[in-house]
Amino acid sequence: MKTKPDISFIIPVFNEELAKLKRCIESITNNAKNVDYEILLVDDGSLPQNGEKYKKIARELKIRYIHQLNGGVSSARNLGIDHAQGKYIGFIDSDDELGTIDYRSAFQKNADFLLFDINVLNGKQQHFIRQNIPKKEFADTQKILLDSVISFNISNPFGKLYKTDFIKSHGIKFDTTLKQGEDYDFVVQVLYQQPIVYYVDQVEYLYHQQPSSSIKRIRKFPSILVDNYLHEYELKTRIVSDFAPNDTKLMQRIDSDLVKNMFTIMAEALGLKTKEAYVARKKIVSSMSKIEDPSKLSKMSKIKFKAMEQNNYLLLSILKVMRAFYIKLRY
Repeated sequence: MKTKPDISFIIPVFNEELAKLKRCIESITNNAKNVDYEILLVDDGSLPQNGEKYKKIARELKIRYIHQLNGGVSSARNLGIDHAQGKYIGFIDSDDELGTIDYRSAFQKNADFLLFDINVLNGKQQHFIRQNIPKKEFADTQKILLDSVISFNISNPFGKLYKTDFIKSHGIKFDTTLKQGEDYDFVVQVLYQQPIVYYVDQVEYLYHQQPSSSIKRIRKFPSILVDNYLHEYELKTRIVSDFAPNDTKLMQRIDSDLVKNMFTIMAEALGLKTKEAYVARKKIVSSMSKIEDPSKLSKMSKIKFKAMEQNNYLLLSILKVMRAFYIKLRY
């Protein structure tokens, strides 16, 4: 009887460059030598000519190829979860790479959720995302959740391994309605089920940071992104309410982030004359009512809050110009 592989590596792919995909797959075959694994290449409705190339790679490298109609990265990852046979699941984006890790020693802890460090590569620059957890220790899920309110350390699904039985038994899936924050939503779902979490202070994942496409996304889906940011806000307020209801500083940080995120969308949607942009602007004005105590915001956040709350077109336009000037100076 064939034994289960140790890890199911799930790679969603959508019209990815062949060279990058090969680099991703080879990073697994080169670095995951001390464990049994399977690779699930989930094709999210790529162009037929690309799909044929992916099938060929899958045959040559003896990996599993799964095709679906285009449904987005969350849908592709969910399909990978459904087909995963390994004891653990790891998510890898098709343009990233796996680092070298001694998985065997980590597996001995029999944790439900394994956390690793991430190396972020941006051209010739790099920086490390290190978990705010004592080295090689079991972690407190409550503390991780509270840290997630103000830190991006755990907001991505990669750089982590999830015990497959744990994920499937709790019915944890990516929310396919989200275009922003779906990764954070997934990790929060996992942590709310109180898994046994173990942190390994080694770089397991190489994240190739791409030039931001957020402006294009905002202009295309402003109303949906408003809803997504509100979903993230509700997640974070729930975490604080559940685990630190008297921590006013955390709530102030969440409120400030909401103002910042909403203004980012408002600034881009301001000059658009689409129905989607009009709906987004209305939602943003309404969202300001969620902030219970605006007096606790920073001076600039207060100005943005007032401008959005009052839907003051002139002030919003001035702030938009200031924002564009600041971004130009910074980058």
